[in-house]
Amino acid sequence: PHPVSGARLAFNARASNLKNLKQIAAAAGDIDGELMIETDGDNLGASHISETGGITVPAHRLLTILRDAGVTHVDALKIDVEGYEDRVLTPFFREAPESLWPRAVAIEHLEHKAWLHDCIKDMTGLGYGIAGKTRSNTLLVRKQ
Repeated sequence: PHPVSGARLAFNARASNLKNLKQIAAAAGDIDGELMIETDGDNLGASHISETGGITVPAHRLLTILRDAGVTHVDALKIDVEGYEDRVLTPFFREAPESLWPRAVAIEHLEHKAWLHDCIKDMTGLGYGIAGKTRSNTLLVRKQ
């Protein structure tokens, strides 16, 4: 959602003539509204939600993002939102129809201590199994 990152993505999409990309200029969050983000130095990839300062950006719940984009099923979801993964995923799994639940989710867990809920544990309780784990990510696959 950082404006500079968004502009770079838009440029690269145009330069690559991508037709299957829908760019959402908003943060994924637990609300439909606004959130503040801040960046640590020049690393825009490490932008994170802030309570105390930064820039204000639009925010949407994951379910809102998918519905607004016309998505009817999700094969795989990669989520890396710098410690906000639980606030994106917990409301999604609570509110979304099961038909919209991803078959696989790769979730960055480096900032799991910032989570209010253990969303990986929550997902295993919803029928996902841990299929793999690296230093940074956990891959969960929905059991059939």
